[in-house]
Parts: sequence; structure tokens; C-alpha cells
Amino acid sequence: MTLTNMRIQNQIIKELYLPHNTLAEKLILAGIISNPHLLNRIVNVIEPEVFFDDKHKEIYESIVDIYNTTTEIDLLTIVSILTEKETLDYIGEVNEIEHLGNNLINNDKFEEYIYLIMDKFFRRSIIQSSQKLLNMVKNELIPLDDVLNQFEELFFKLNKNNYLSSKEFKITTLLNKLVHNIEDKKKSTTYSQSINSGFEKFDRLTQGFQKSDLIIIASRPSMGKTALVLNMASNIAKKQQGAVVFFSLEMSSEQLMYRLLAHESRIPIFNLRQGQIEKEDWNKIQHGIKKLTKLSIYIDDTPNVTVQNLKSKIYQLLQLNKKLSVIIIDYLQLIQTQTVLENRTQELAYITRSLKIMCREFNLPIIVLSQLNRTLESRNNKKPILSDLRESGCISMESIIAINKKYLKIYKITYTACKIIYSCNKNNIIVLSAFNKMVNNKLKILYQIITKSGYFLEATGNHKIKTKKGWIRICHLTHKDKIAITEENFIKHNRFSNFYKLKFESIETISLIGENRVYDLEMNKLQNFIANNIVIHNSIEQDADLVCMLYRESYYKQEEQSKQDKNTAEISILKHRNGPTGTFNLVFNPTFAEFTEI
Repeated sequence: MTLTNMRIQNQIIKELYLPHNTLAEKLILAGIISNPHLLNRIVNVIEPEVFFDDKHKEIYESIVDIYNTTTEIDLLTIVSILTEKETLDYIGEVNEIEHLGNNLINNDKFEEYIYLIMDKFFRRSIIQSSQKLLNMVKNELIPLDDVLNQFEELFFKLNKNNYLSSKEFKITTLLNKLVHNIEDKKKSTTYSQSINSGFEKFDRLTQGFQKSDLIIIASRPSMGKTALVLNMASNIAKKQQGAVVFFSLEMSSEQLMYRLLAHESRIPIFNLRQGQIEKEDWNKIQHGIKKLTKLSIYIDDTPNVTVQNLKSKIYQLLQLNKKLSVIIIDYLQLIQTQTVLENRTQELAYITRSLKIMCREFNLPIIVLSQLNRTLESRNNKKPILSDLRESGCISMESIIAINKKYLKIYKITYTACKIIYSCNKNNIIVLSAFNKMVNNKLKILYQIITKSGYFLEATGNHKIKTKKGWIRICHLTHKDKIAITEENFIKHNRFSNFYKLKFESIETISLIGENRVYDLEMNKLQNFIANNIVIHNSIEQDADLVCMLYRESYYKQEEQSKQDKNTAEISILKHRNGPTGTFNLVFNPTFAEFTEI
């Protein structure tokens, strides 16, 4: 019997005994193909095994693969993936589904189709699991505890597929848990268009948070980033009656609730956490709770989330609360990726780019907290600068870029030019890749690298070059390093039928050559490009519209600071795509985890 015949026979046997609705499955797939935004509702909760038909499983998996790589979902791309999987016999099914989407699909009933196939899936799961349980029960050699554990595991798996319930992280639900927690501890021990932050100096400088902006607030640990954005969230919910969602990838929802309640009740966080509550404090707690319950603040403390998870949750939350005004994520470095990239630097670049796309899709500001790298700790002046957030390098204006089958100096690349250039993939093969725009970074001091065969590059010291050991900054290169290069006129030989691979060559000289005007390219997908036939990293800080740094001098000089200076926090706007930059001070009160104006 052939593999195809076996597959058909197995499908017939399944259809005879197990609940299913293949028409509903086709309607769901047709709906997604005709309206890809529908996938946001289900991608986190509908797994491929929910589909009964094997072909539908494969098609849905292909659609999710496309979604996870941020490629546009269309019939041609789906067929391409199915072809790669050697499932050409499924393509007829895809064509039928697309035809169904063009003629029959009613997207208003999409949820009904989902519940319909989920109902069938649960029933199949119960039948299949019950058969397994029945066999275990009959076997008296298996301990009863094992049978009961298997029974519990069945219900856990079924409940895992339920739709996201907003009540699980709504602030009113979290407050109930928090009050009970405080009571338990008391018993157990004696002890406009823009969104204004609520801080006048910040709003005056930034004009508030603009819709579709990506805002990064960065600092070293223990400076008060989380307290600052919690204060902002509270201000937005109070003064502008907006809804705020806070994705906390580091702190639990309980920790955040202690901070919010301390701020509103004026009871120190330490006392709340330890349950050191006096009788008269309960009136303050009740008053604080009353104020907090009026706020539309959602807290989700799910760890290890991906950008796709966040996107789906935001979409669902918008269906529940149309007043959602701001999205806060704490913090950038804890967001996971489903796409395998060469290193964490490239992963973070992919994440920030995806978050910026989300800002535009939802037309909402996203505030992302970020940890600064620890290299600033070794400096005498520990005040953060923009390059502490992300490596920022540039290349000479004379650098040659291969574009549109010819070579151009980077400064001659205009926004109207073809935005396809050459990059290197993870297999060291030269491929075509898109860039978003060219960036002019003015005058900077440059290094010059010359290889043994005469290839050269002029760039800033912190720009990274691809070597046999990986990506290395120019200022850290030695004559022992071998850098990745291409041959002269490689574009004439680089065809999709015969991919051109890189080679590595030793460095002849490295030297400082003085100042020159520099440029860089903002890449779209692959975070590198080829300049002067040398592979260099696309390392500019590029996606954020607003970059804000938080710094407290007292953290490093506690004994030298006066009492007033110890509470001073410096807020620096170091990048502002739509306005001025500048610095101002706030007062930080750690007792209540709050910032106030001076």
C-alpha cells in the first residue's frame, strides 16, 4: 500500500469514529487567507492539532510559519511553503479554500467557526484520552495515583486551549488577591491626540506619547524604570481615562500591585509586603483600593513571551476595551523570538523592528523598558549615553554599495533608489536583502582597514565586521583576524541558481585616519550588508521614535550625596524623532516607589 493510500485509509477510519467539521475548518482557513488580521485572534490558542483534516493541519501550520516571519500571508506564499514540504497534493485543497473565501466566507461568523471546531476538538480529545484512561483503569498493576494524575493531565490540556480571559489580569481581580495576601501576612506576623505622561516637564519636551510611536526608557538596574512607567500608567488612567496594559516579563503582578497600592494608600511598600499594617491603615488601604478599581489598568505577567504572543494579546484586549491608550513592556531583553538568528544583538534588532511595526498596526504608543549594558560601569562618568543602549557605528561616505546591479557610493543612495542590496545569510551565502532608508550621521573619527589583497573599509571604531570568529568591532580587530569579503564584481556571478559564498581574508593594516562624514543603512530583515566588498553589521539604533535615559547619581555616590540629591533622578531625552531632546530632573521616593516633579 502506498503512503498516499495509507493516509486516505487512516482519514476514512478517523472520520467514521471521531467528531469533526471539515467545512468549518475550510471556512476558518479561507477567512484567514482573505483577511490575515483574523489570525491575531487565534494564533496563541489554536494549535494545528485542533484541525481534524491532515491537509488542513499542514495548511494552518504553513500560515502560522508565514505569520511568525512577518511575511504577508497570501496564496502564493502558502503554496511555496507546501511545495518546500513536498506536499504538492495539498495545493488543490488550498485553491479550493481560496475560492471558498472569495465566495462564501462570512468573517462576522469567524468566532462561531472557531468555537465549532474547538468543540469537535475537545470531544475528540476526550474520546481519545478516555480510551487511554480506560486501558489504564483496567490494568490493576498501574497505581491509582497514576490513573488520577493522567485524568488531571487530560483536563489541564483541554483548559490550556481556552480563549484568553481578560479577568485573569484585570486590576480589580488582582486587587482582591492582594488584599487577601496582606491580610494573611498581618495574621501571620506582628510586623489631545498625544497621551500625556502626567509629568509636566516630560510632556513639555516630548509633547506626550504620540500614537504609533515606539518609546524606549532605559537605565542600569535599580534606577527606577518600572516605578516611573507605573506612575505614568496611573496618571494616564486617572487624568485621561485611558486604558493601559502592562506586560511585566520580570516582576509578578503581585509585586506591581504592591507598588500601585503603596502609591495610592500612602503606606510604605515594605509595610504592605511584610503585613505590618496598623488598624488605622486599613482605611487608607480601602481608600487606595477604591481609587485603583476605577482605573483601567491591565497587568499580564506571563514570562517568556514572543512578539507574536504580545501582538495577539493586544489585539484581543482591543476587542474588550476600545479605550486602550498605551502599551508598556518590561523589559526588552526578556522578549523571546521564534525566528532563529545569529546572535542576541540581531534578535533584539528583530524584536524592536517588530514592535515598531506593531505600533503602526495598532496606532498606539508602545513604551518598552530596556536594560543598559554594563560597560558603562567601567567609565568614570556613568551617565548613560545613546550608544549604551545599542552599538552605533557608521561607515565613510565614500563606501561603495552594490545596488540595482551596479555600484554606488553610499551618500548617493536616495530614497527613490531601488531598496534592494546584498547581505550575507547565516550560511555565509550572499543574498538580496531590503533596506528601509539611509541615515546621515555627520562627522565622526574613522578607522581604515586594508586586507592583504587590497580591499579596504573606512568606518567608526564601534562598527562590527564579520570575521571567522563572528562579529567583532573594528577597534577590537587584530592582524590575526580574518574578515569576510566578496570578490570584485561579485554581483555578475551571484545568481539564485548558483549562490555565491563568502571567503575570509587576513588584515594587512588597521589605522586611524581622522574625521569624515559618515552614513549607515537601516536594514529590513538581515542585519548586515556589503560595503566595499566587505560584510559589515547594520548596527545603528534605528527603530525607536523616542529614547529616554534614567539616571540617579546617588546610586553610585551614596555617601557623598546630600539628602536632597539622593532623591534626584535625571531624565534625559537623547533621541526624539519628532521634536527636541533635553534633560530635566524628578524626585524619586523609594518608600512609595514614585516620582514627582521638583
